[in-house]
Amino acid sequence: MSLKVYFDFNCPHSYRFRKWFDLADLGIDVDWRGFLLAQAREQRPGWRVFDHADENPSGLAALTAHYWLSQQDPLRADMFHRAVLSARHEQELEVDDPDVLCKIAADHGIDADALRAPMTDQRVVRDVAAIHEDAVMAHGTVGTPTLVGPDGQTLYVRLGAPPEDKGN
Repeated sequence: MSLKVYFDFNCPHSYRFRKWFDLADLGIDVDWRGFLLAQAREQRPGWRVFDHADENPSGLAALTAHYWLSQQDPLRADMFHRAVLSARHEQELEVDDPDVLCKIAADHGIDADALRAPMTDQRVVRDVAAIHEDAVMAHGTVGTPTLVGPDGQTLYVRLGAPPEDKGN
C-alpha cells in the first residue's frame, strides 16, 4: 500500500504524525509532499508566499530542499525529512534558515553544498507550489498532515504526542 502525506515542517501535527508513523512501522510506502501552511492561511487575495519567500519566513526553504532531495535520492530525502522535523520540534531550530538546513543535511551525510542552490531555484519553488496547489484542488487540503490513500480518499489527522523513546 502507498500513501501520500501532505506535511509542513513547521506543523507540530506533521511532526507527531511522522513520529507515530515511524513507531507503527507498518511497511507502507509514503510519498511525503510539502504543503505550505503559510500559503493556506494567506488572507491577501492573489498573494502567493511562493513568490515572496524572502519576505516572510514560511518553511519554504525546507520544503524546496526536501522536494529537490526527494527527486535525487528518496532514501536520503526520507532521512532528511525525519531530521528536519526533529530539528524543528525537538531542538526548536529555525528551519527557514538555509545554513541550518545545510548543517542538518551534512550531519546526515547529505551534500550540503548541492542542497543549497535548490532552496532558491525558482524551478524548484514552482514545483513545490504546484504540489501545494494540487493538494488544494485535487484533495481539498487545508491543513497538515493530510493523508491521501491509493483510492484518493483523504484524511486530515491530529495526533497527541507519541510515547517518549526510553532507548528500549
